[in-house]
Amino acid sequence: MQMTDDMQQIFAHGMGALRTDLPVRILRLGGWNQPTAADSRMSPYLYPISDAAAIIMGAQTVDTHLAWSSWRAAVDTAPDMVGVSAWTPTNAGVRVQLALPEAIFTDLFTDSGKEVQAQGYVTYRNGWYLRWAQRLQRRLPGIAQLLRPSAPEFSPAGVDFTNLRRYQQTVGEPTIGAVPGTVTLAGVRLTERGVLTVDLDLPADCIPDAAHLAALRDLCWLTLAVNDDETAPLPELARGFANVAGDQGDGWSGLSAMPQEAGQPAGTILPGFEHEALTQQIYLRAGLVAGMGVTPLGTELWSLDGEQQSVIIAGQQVGLNPDAAVALTRNRDALMRFLGTHGLVVPRGNTYRNADAAVADFDRSFGHKSIFVGGTDTQGPGSGSVAMPVPPTPERFAEVVRALGDDIMVQLLAPGSLYRCLVLDGKVLAVQARDYAYVVGDGRHDVAALLAAKRTRRAAAGQPTLALDAGVTAGLARQNVTSASVIPRGTQVYLGRDTAAFVAGEYWDDRASLDQSYDVVAVQAATALGLRYCTVDLAVINGFIAYSEDQAELAQVVGVDATPDLVSFLRPTIGDGNDFAPAVLAAALAK
Repeated sequence: MQMTDDMQQIFAHGMGALRTDLPVRILRLGGWNQPTAADSRMSPYLYPISDAAAIIMGAQTVDTHLAWSSWRAAVDTAPDMVGVSAWTPTNAGVRVQLALPEAIFTDLFTDSGKEVQAQGYVTYRNGWYLRWAQRLQRRLPGIAQLLRPSAPEFSPAGVDFTNLRRYQQTVGEPTIGAVPGTVTLAGVRLTERGVLTVDLDLPADCIPDAAHLAALRDLCWLTLAVNDDETAPLPELARGFANVAGDQGDGWSGLSAMPQEAGQPAGTILPGFEHEALTQQIYLRAGLVAGMGVTPLGTELWSLDGEQQSVIIAGQQVGLNPDAAVALTRNRDALMRFLGTHGLVVPRGNTYRNADAAVADFDRSFGHKSIFVGGTDTQGPGSGSVAMPVPPTPERFAEVVRALGDDIMVQLLAPGSLYRCLVLDGKVLAVQARDYAYVVGDGRHDVAALLAAKRTRRAAAGQPTLALDAGVTAGLARQNVTSASVIPRGTQVYLGRDTAAFVAGEYWDDRASLDQSYDVVAVQAATALGLRYCTVDLAVINGFIAYSEDQAELAQVVGVDATPDLVSFLRPTIGDGNDFAPAVLAAALAK
């Protein structure tokens, strides 16, 4: 394959690797289902055309994943941004904007000689874009078929890119996405200021995900290298280009086969960012609805940027809590001791360096008692826990503590129901009831079938599930039940009392069952720890009886999480959920 003069110059200057430095952006035109007062200041991803229509666009970036994800997420959140129920695409196509790295023009213009330089930098730069646009117009039908073989075929458009004057005479004013194959040059006062991007209109199905957008970018780069008289199929040209490009063409061989379209995981909260943790999806969605820009900073690190303020998302943290307080909540022993010294009622218990010490003390301290056993580190490898409402035998106790390893905490099991209180700046936003995983018999199906059906439902909702493993089997056996047992209709059988069974358990909004007088306990715990934002787990003997300080034993603090799981509040396993991410982000911005 003989490369074009343009690409030969690029490679001669060692710039072939700039293929991945092409800024990319996706745009699509659509209409609201009712008139709006939206304006361009509402979001960096929204450009209103009228009170009935708007362009939704993604970030302009060299990161094709972010370019696609931000656009897809903006489409999903745009109605909430402006307060309507729907935004519907006007046309079947999208527009993709691409720009060449500025380094190409500056370096090559410097070495171009006096005759070329006399024409001026903008003219030189525009010439590159005109040649590229001409080649893209010719190759775009083939590119579309390669990206999506089922896409409707179309012919190259008839725009003349010989020079800027001919272009302006023949281009017209194409509507975004209306005519597949349209290639245009974007910019204001092109002669004086220069071209900003080359814009391609393609069927939306050609770009179903970020991988296809990256392939489109690479194919557009390839057109810069292919002479007009080349008639071979694009995959063959890509292979030929890789052969002549050497090291600077790394990655081109993969264009012989397009990527498989990625499916959307079950339980996705924010399309486009479906592979991020669900809690992060909640925060990112809230930020987009609030009109903020999204910038990735690293693994599970994001910046949500407004006009004057920004919020850093780090894992499940949004900058509301001091690091020392967060660290304290991750040590069960230190947390309980600290809360106890600040007047909160916590379960009595002991901490042991190793399992042998715990086993030796069992008869004296915990024999014949309902207990809770867990690792002192609530985040690390030894963070598991087991609740034993039925007093365990010495053998069962030894089995549990030896499985946990070193640094073990044994507590008396706090009586009552478990409530999780979501606290933000001294107020309880929500109360959630929690229970360990269980199945309810119907008198017809065995436990294995009931669990399988439950797993299917929960997986579809993106909720944690339990497998019928050795732990679940052992938990059933302690209730004189096996996986083959058909239990009576309405009978509840627990699947375990360990951490896995708790995470995969049931949770639902239960504000009505916990008197608001208990809010003071949750707020006191958060305040004592210096946490603006957290969940506080309370074991309450009877939530309908009002709490008072002279009956402090009515509620015990059994846990605090400085990195709340907002997903469980948004998507409870029972009943309707609530989205608290906007309130949390507002608090973070007000810090």
